[in-house]
Amino acid sequence: MISTILITGATGFLGSNLVNLLNKHNYKIICLKRKNSNCYRVNPSLKNVIWVNSDYKDLGKKLDKFQIDYIIHCGWNGVSSKLRDDFSSQMVNMQFLESILKIAKEKKVKKIIGLGSQAEYGHYDGVIDENHNESPYSYYGVLKLASKNLVKCFCDNNNIDWIWLRLFPLFGEFESSKWLIPSLIEKLILNKEFNMTKGEQKYSYLYVDDFSGIVKRIIESNIKSGVYNISSKQNLISLKELVLTINNELKSNINLVKFGALEYRPNQPMLMGGKMTKIEKEIGEIQETSFLVNIRKVIQVINKNL
Repeated sequence: MISTILITGATGFLGSNLVNLLNKHNYKIICLKRKNSNCYRVNPSLKNVIWVNSDYKDLGKKLDKFQIDYIIHCGWNGVSSKLRDDFSSQMVNMQFLESILKIAKEKKVKKIIGLGSQAEYGHYDGVIDENHNESPYSYYGVLKLASKNLVKCFCDNNNIDWIWLRLFPLFGEFESSKWLIPSLIEKLILNKEFNMTKGEQKYSYLYVDDFSGIVKRIIESNIKSGVYNISSKQNLISLKELVLTINNELKSNINLVKFGALEYRPNQPMLMGGKMTKIEKEIGEIQETSFLVNIRKVIQVINKNL
């Protein structure tokens, strides 16, 4: 029997990648989107994909006729850096989470997977595990942590398995052009200047297809409920090295990149990575694909769409 997965935020960078991958493995997908969302990231030829607008006041009734086995909650308002400290933008997410949890109870789903963030840990420098102190300083981080606590309490009270994934930096095709890697590639292709910090900070970048593969294994595993870091184990790279790698692939003018033109922001983490020991104990060893090969894929897609 084909299992059905409800994915919120299905048109976003992460949600769409999950739709594309999971559908290939014979899952039926119910995709939630806003009425005016652009669905360009999702392969239009996919079968067993149903679109439902999340703008309906009574979303539960709209889903009455569907069986739902799993929920992957990717949808989140206000993910851009400018909106992470906007109180109103972040509070919208709590009302949406309430409706998703009610649907989970009504449908008696087997498992909820929620996408959290390393921002829940607050300020730190290092490669940290799930026991690190939780002390978020942005409304985004605070509300992500509050969402985790709500998911845990609700699911424990209603006998639903829950998995909360704390995501560290991700990259891949069709990431928003506002983020570092796509905006850098676009500027260099167009021979435009790109202002950045000195680039001394090191981040663990995980490729989005590798992330989607991990989520698939979580769905198919008898994993314990709890919080799990999701991070690259092998791609801890300084932003300067990242820029030089992309510049080398494009054979562009490195003088277009203005290192040190921007100051480090307050509470700027200089080393950001997550230990994957806990998740690997549950689902087995995680293998990552080639960072350089994946960067080339991203460059190819951006170049094609400019």
